[in-house]
Amino acid sequence: MSLELPKRIFKEGEEPQVTQINNNCRIDYIIRKFTEWLPKELEAVKKRSTVHDESAESDEDYHTPKGSKNLGATSSRGKKRLPNHGIEKRKHKILSTGPKQAPFNEDMKPFVTQLFEQGFSGMEQRLQKQMAEKFEKMKTELEDSLKEPSVEVEPGESSPKKSSPNEPSPKKPSPKKPSPTKPSTSQPPLRRSTRGNKGKALQLTDSPLRTDGSPQSSLYNCSEESWIGFTGWVKKPKPLPLDPSILNLTIASRIVSPGKCLGNEVMFYCTNFLNLSFVKQLNFIVNIQEMDAFMFIWRVNTTLKRWALSRVAFMSAMFCLQIDAAYNKFFRNKKAYELPEFLLGYGRGELPSHGRTDQVWGVDVDRLYFPLFVTGNHWVGVCIKIIEKKVEVLDSGRAKNRQHMEKYAALIPRIVKAVAPPERQKQLLLASYSIVDVPMKMRLNKSCCDCGAYALKHLECHLLGIDLSLVDDEIIMGCRQKIGVELWEAAHDPIYAEAMTRYLPSPWEREESFELED
Repeated sequence: MSLELPKRIFKEGEEPQVTQINNNCRIDYIIRKFTEWLPKELEAVKKRSTVHDESAESDEDYHTPKGSKNLGATSSRGKKRLPNHGIEKRKHKILSTGPKQAPFNEDMKPFVTQLFEQGFSGMEQRLQKQMAEKFEKMKTELEDSLKEPSVEVEPGESSPKKSSPNEPSPKKPSPKKPSPTKPSTSQPPLRRSTRGNKGKALQLTDSPLRTDGSPQSSLYNCSEESWIGFTGWVKKPKPLPLDPSILNLTIASRIVSPGKCLGNEVMFYCTNFLNLSFVKQLNFIVNIQEMDAFMFIWRVNTTLKRWALSRVAFMSAMFCLQIDAAYNKFFRNKKAYELPEFLLGYGRGELPSHGRTDQVWGVDVDRLYFPLFVTGNHWVGVCIKIIEKKVEVLDSGRAKNRQHMEKYAALIPRIVKAVAPPERQKQLLLASYSIVDVPMKMRLNKSCCDCGAYALKHLECHLLGIDLSLVDDEIIMGCRQKIGVELWEAAHDPIYAEAMTRYLPSPWEREESFELED
């Protein structure tokens, strides 16, 4: 017995549903081809059909008055018009057997090609013009922001600028008395100081900023005695020890001079060096001068109770490099990873050894502060809140820094759990901390060179509870000068000097080399 069903011949309109669907799909294909080949003719046909439809609708919508004998109109109303599949099938057959026309003939191809080329060339010219105008504007703004706000005056020599008729010509120029000059157009009027260093590029300025004791003024204001001492040291610079750094003229120039970035030189080298796959060990001391020196000052301030703060810790640049190397191992095999002993030393307060605190994370410390160097050219401030399980990023550039913070969000909770007392370890989880970008004011760091100063001042504001919006480009040069003065004051402070004598290197620092990454 044959399993094949007998073939049947169907009448028009009685085909199976599959055949009807296929026919409808073919009709749609034909209509699309008509639209491509004969757009004008099809539009004319559509208009004619629209006119007929409107007339038919008007006939149907017309209602005869009550009692009328126009029964033909009422009798045809309500009937459903059935599709004539035979007509559609014959139409499809005629169209399919007709000559096929290519969408573009040989004459049209060069025309279309030329049309596209002209369109793209015109767009390219407009983009080039807009980009050139934008870069020219940025260049002008950068040049205005990098104008030197001070005049370098050699001791015993007069100012190179000519005095105006309204200004008296000084017979005895004094290095302590500022010379009057015209105000700058890119900054608020500055009192240009003649304080300088003979034969050196360091230039210092006095800015007429407010000294009313407000929270904002505390970010840049320093005593006149400290300022005079700092400028006097600049004239005859002598290297001053400031663990873990040395304050010299190079660092002072980088801090207080406009247009120079803080601590980028060594850090950029270390970042590139650690990215090399063949590096096994790092047997030199990374010295991110001003950043680590400032973190040391803050550690001593909290240890000596100079600040009414507690339960905070400040990390060094080496900590950031070691976390980065440890995360590379952790990411390969998270379940089998074991924390190295030197990372547990940070959690127990044994590291950084300069200003050692011996305070345990999660027990004596609730917040971690440190500046972080990202993307090879930018500083941000980081605050890790252990209790809230949160990593906060203070970025003057308002960028998204999640990719740089994931390593800290993943490893810090593991360190906290490892150094916690045994009775509390079971209560602590290893879930990663949340990452939050703290909102910042717009258009900060227009010079693109003040990100280091912004990172330090944002950390200071976050630490002391000062509004972050108070730090802006109007006071950032004053903030940079105060950073230099505070480093000079710490280097001459006998209490800091005594704290430096108690420095005892950790066992990991006494080793000739230590492994950072495989």
